[in-house]
Amino acid sequence: ATALEPAAINIISGNNPAGKLVTEACDPFVVEVVTGTSVPVPNIDVDFTITSFPPGAVGQILSRLVDTTDSNGRADTTLTLGDTSGTYTVRASYGALFADFTVVAGPQAPYEVVLSGPSGLTAGQISTAYTIEILDQYGNQSPVTTDTVFDLGHAPSTTGTFYRDAGGTDPILGTPPQITIPNGNADVNFYYLDTTATSTPFDLTADLASGQGGMTVTSDAWPITILPAGIDHFGVSGATTTLDAGSSRSITVTAYDEYDNIQDDYAGGVPLVFAGANASPDPSSTAPTVNGTAFGTPTTLTFTAGEATGTVALYRAENTAITATAGAITTPATADLEISVRHLAADHVKFSGSLPGSATAGASFGFGATLDVVDLYDNICNGTNGGTAYTSAGVTVTYDLNVSTQSPEGDEAVFTNPVNFINGRSTSALSATLYLAADDVTITPSIAGIGGTNIASNLIDVAVGAPDHLRYTT
Repeated sequence: ATALEPAAINIISGNNPAGKLVTEACDPFVVEVVTGTSVPVPNIDVDFTITSFPPGAVGQILSRLVDTTDSNGRADTTLTLGDTSGTYTVRASYGALFADFTVVAGPQAPYEVVLSGPSGLTAGQISTAYTIEILDQYGNQSPVTTDTVFDLGHAPSTTGTFYRDAGGTDPILGTPPQITIPNGNADVNFYYLDTTATSTPFDLTADLASGQGGMTVTSDAWPITILPAGIDHFGVSGATTTLDAGSSRSITVTAYDEYDNIQDDYAGGVPLVFAGANASPDPSSTAPTVNGTAFGTPTTLTFTAGEATGTVALYRAENTAITATAGAITTPATADLEISVRHLAADHVKFSGSLPGSATAGASFGFGATLDVVDLYDNICNGTNGGTAYTSAGVTVTYDLNVSTQSPEGDEAVFTNPVNFINGRSTSALSATLYLAADDVTITPSIAGIGGTNIASNLIDVAVGAPDHLRYTT
């Protein structure tokens, strides 16, 4: 035991040194142990301990953990700083007595460029911040000593834009766009917005253009993926070559976001209502279908990765614009499927409309309708969309009645003949004189060489004419 009683530990030198950098050795931390009357106390052991250091720091070490005071009551140790910038604290202690040394370690010189930020973005939404950092060789931010400019890139995307602000109001323009880390700073933020979804990641890049010298790594890349923005509309696609009435083909319905990216997480059975094509003309009135379900009636298609397939059948000769709807999700005109449907070959004959519902025996009456040569589905054979038009002059039309064509005295019904046709429709004025008074008379036209099932007219009531003469019967 010493005859002198230690009363205080005083710092002599080494505290708060200026300009120290990570991994450097500091000047010795020197303390003096004294009595209550400031007399140095020799030959006692002073403990030295690193009591705090920056999170994650490694490599910090003291030259000795215990030192015996000399004749001047002094003891010392030397701290080698760790690899992380920040505050390091070393305590010298003897019993309950202590003194704390503090060192703020700065970074080493700029060594590399590091780019970081979010990896997954949503199409049409601005990102959170991306950061370009200048780091020393140990990963500490190291401020540049001059304004330092970086070229930004987002190849191969052609729809992306960099911004200086999170609100997306200050675009970074130029070819290439550039951003600057000001002198004395170690980082800068920017933001990114893109409208094109990607199935595979691509890189945002930062390349040193000018400024800070001496760095070993002068560029960096950060992979990102652009995700669809959420379903906005459907697109209907398929072959657009002309289709024969009554034929079918495969179609695909695709779920898109508002930027026409496929919504590839859209999956499962979805009841869709199709529109944009019409039923064939009367009397066949065959409705267009998808997978056998008529347009206008929900039919469930199964989506996988944003796409579903079905089979459409069309019967009316027309130009269609096929759309699909599920609730509020519709198909815009820019995404519909346009298919031209042509009529088939001539199959049968029908009237274009209703004939007069009443007539008088022996009196001629006009039909008020044309004769139409139509295909199997009652499409007029007028050449629409490349179909073969029925055009012929001097055609003999046969008119069959559901009653006798003769009056009781042998007067034969008279019809317009021959008849001219242009593009499937008669151009001659059509009329008839019926001599047999009867109710519910029908007229069924036919043309030689057109062998389908011809369509009878509506019912006609033929009334008795005015009294003309007397006839004896036995």
